[in-house]
Amino acid sequence: MVADRVGELWHKRLCHMSQKGMQMFPNKELLPEMKKVHMEKCSVCVAGKQNRAVFRPRLPMRRKNGLELVHTYVCQVDAKSHAGGQYFVTFIDDYS
Repeated sequence: MVADRVGELWHKRLCHMSQKGMQMFPNKELLPEMKKVHMEKCSVCVAGKQNRAVFRPRLPMRRKNGLELVHTYVCQVDAKSHAGGQYFVTFIDDYS
């Protein structure tokens, strides 16, 4: 049990070295506390070998006519304008 923990600890310290690579340590007597290497499945190693699904880019959906969809933003600012206002509004047409 203790030998398994030592092997697991060195597996992590050596950047998740393979079991075959780890077997050279007991054979060459480099780590005397590790008698033999028996590793359970390492979740980090398994996750590192998984392929990620490809994200296909979506083409932006634009409106076909002007003023079909208008994005409106109301913003507040700290500084007051000459007339004393603290808000401004933007209108963005999705077509353009």
